[in-house]
Amino acid sequence: MGNMLKKEEYEFYKIPFPVKKLLEKKRKKFFYSELEKRHPCFSSLCAFDYKFKLGKRGMESDVIVMNRLKLAEMKKQPGFKGVSIPEFKRRFFVPKKNQQIILFILFLIFSVLSIFFIRLYKNKHTENFLINSEIENLVLSENLNSDLEEIKNEKDYLSLEKEILDTVNYSGGKINSFEWKLSDGYESVNASIENMYPERLDKINSDYFFNSRIIYKVSVPFFTIEARKRIPFTESFSSEENKLDGQINISEAVSVDEYKNSLLKEIRNLFFEYEDCNLCLQEENPGKNEFNFLLSKQNNLAKDFFTKVNQICHACNFFVSGFSLESKDEKFFQIQLSFCLYNESFSSSFIKSNFIDDLIHNLDIFGFISIEDKPVVKERLIVEKNPVDDSDTVIKIGEVKYKNGRKKTYYKNKEGKIISIEN
Repeated sequence: MGNMLKKEEYEFYKIPFPVKKLLEKKRKKFFYSELEKRHPCFSSLCAFDYKFKLGKRGMESDVIVMNRLKLAEMKKQPGFKGVSIPEFKRRFFVPKKNQQIILFILFLIFSVLSIFFIRLYKNKHTENFLINSEIENLVLSENLNSDLEEIKNEKDYLSLEKEILDTVNYSGGKINSFEWKLSDGYESVNASIENMYPERLDKINSDYFFNSRIIYKVSVPFFTIEARKRIPFTESFSSEENKLDGQINISEAVSVDEYKNSLLKEIRNLFFEYEDCNLCLQEENPGKNEFNFLLSKQNNLAKDFFTKVNQICHACNFFVSGFSLESKDEKFFQIQLSFCLYNESFSSSFIKSNFIDDLIHNLDIFGFISIEDKPVVKERLIVEKNPVDDSDTVIKIGEVKYKNGRKKTYYKNKEGKIISIEN
């Protein structure tokens, strides 16, 4: 029997469910949207699970919401088989192993039913198969931390950050803050966006997507997003060690530490090269291959700097695995970069859509400003000439030359008045 929750430890909701939202991506967005309206202070600290049933007016869903930390404590108890509540007999937050057993039994039951109906109604074979598939999907219970289907074909993989940047750029939006990283086999993005509406991002191909309420400032919409997507090379990627485990596809004569030291040295030298160009290195974490720095909002400087970062990465067998950007003030961005050693055998397709390349092509939507070089103002040459038109009435009496190359010439007119001309 599952752990019984007290009334004050959860909230229970009955929510009508539209059949058109059955697809996994639409289903999640629907529940996030509904719970944001109904549940006070709904956030990432909340965990929820749901069950489907047929009601008087169509399909309904029973949903419970509880504290994620409380759920984590309950899961640590030996023999945890799910959470029970007084209003409902079935368990919520059933562990994955238990779900697989239940689904296997249901699969057998529905397989027998399918064979039975196929024999009775051969002409409706296709229709009956679709009905059974829908019923099987309806009994599937999942929570916020459920494992998501892997992308099997790396060639078909489209980077999450690229989809978001391209959509924001196409929609005329601007990004106020942006955090992107590869962690535990997932690519995740947290961003603050303005001057566009979140429905523009509905077609983003992700495993998890959440957007906040829209806030208007002088009629300009602002909102935040959180998104996550599984990357195709999950078996070898580990964010905890910030490296790729397994056999590295590099020369045996060169150790991983030597590659890392080479990268750190080159990146440091790059920062020192730009220290007089509105770029300031603030902090370095060698253990995580991470750098924190201030960068001017000048477009040309950023493009040149990130291009050289890319060149260093390729030369040292690394790639950028984390990036965050936030406006520090009117002139500077606060930026964090982290790097990771890669194995070409399983990450080559991802490297083709390198994050730095996408960043360079979208600098304007991050708020980088194109600053034109000020034209050089040439000093106007002063041609030595007589101060009056009648040269016969003016006498040059001398001149003084200065160290800076300028000189002053003295004239005397017919009235005896001294006139000086500086050039």
